[in-house]
Amino acid sequence: MTIWDTLLRSEQKVIMELDNLYDSVFTGNYNVTITALYYNDHVDLTPADMILPISAKLSSQNQSSLLSLPDQNATVSFALPRNMERAVVRILASGNSAEEFWYKHVPTEYTDTFNNSAIRAYSPFREVQLLIDGQLAGVSWPFPIVFTGGLSPGFWVPIVGIDTYDVPSFEIDVTPFLPVLCDGKPHAFELKVVGYDSKTTLGTTAENWWVTASVFIWLDKDSDETRGAVSYFIIIN
Repeated sequence: MTIWDTLLRSEQKVIMELDNLYDSVFTGNYNVTITALYYNDHVDLTPADMILPISAKLSSQNQSSLLSLPDQNATVSFALPRNMERAVVRILASGNSAEEFWYKHVPTEYTDTFNNSAIRAYSPFREVQLLIDGQLAGVSWPFPIVFTGGLSPGFWVPIVGIDTYDVPSFEIDVTPFLPVLCDGKPHAFELKVVGYDSKTTLGTTAENWWVTASVFIWLDKDSDETRGAVSYFIIIN
């Protein structure tokens, strides 16, 4: 949690949401204890000076701020400090509902080949994209996670699968974009999740992917403005 030092040093609302499904077979409730430990660390750490959200911003309504793709638009706009020296976007993306088992889906044109409602469209490939002002800034490829109740109870009884309660985030370093982001103007940050479909190449997905992200910003205390230039290259194999 040290990476959240900037937020933890001010008064913040913490919302914990751990949904559970009750039915005639799989029953049970959670007994959860949360403990926060604060201590003086002698290691030379440099937490970000500022953290900005790419989210639904619903904490004022006591709701989690996750966005659902593709039915929602995961785009926010920031006018960022002009003296940034580093910026990293930390993204969480989790496939659920029709996208919980995305890794066993098939290209859209083959969905009618299988007499199985669990076989869905948009192929077994998923790519999480970060766009800045509409320009692709970085991507990541999610790893399958078997949630409790998923596939077969034998996979998670008595111990749940790896990452079931700790869905991993991934980071995209957008420092190369600083010459553009430090111009004092608003810039759009957008999250997308796409599949590789034989009919549309990179296209949409089914519902739903839960996504959220945070922009971690480090400032140059000795400078008023970061300058430079950005060049875009397209490599064709």
